[in-house]
Amino acid sequence: MCLSFRILLVDDSEDNAKSLISDIIEDGSELTVKRIDNAKDMRTALTQDWDVVIANYHLPSFNGIDVINLMEKINYDVPLILL
Repeated sequence: MCLSFRILLVDDSEDNAKSLISDIIEDGSELTVKRIDNAKDMRTALTQDWDVVIANYHLPSFNGIDVINLMEKINYDVPLILL
């Protein structure tokens, strides 16, 4: 059975993002992924529907707490995984 997921990936490293996504794809899931790395792009991305947000806790311009605060501010209620 093939599942389909929309993932918002908050990470400044394209290599880390590729590695994470390749691990998820191995189970046969179909993915739509958008990678962002700053608060401005995250605000824009949160106007769309995502199944899960996966965020690197430490980013150069903001961090996991900022991600949580942005999601809470607009009542964006999807699972958040902090790495």
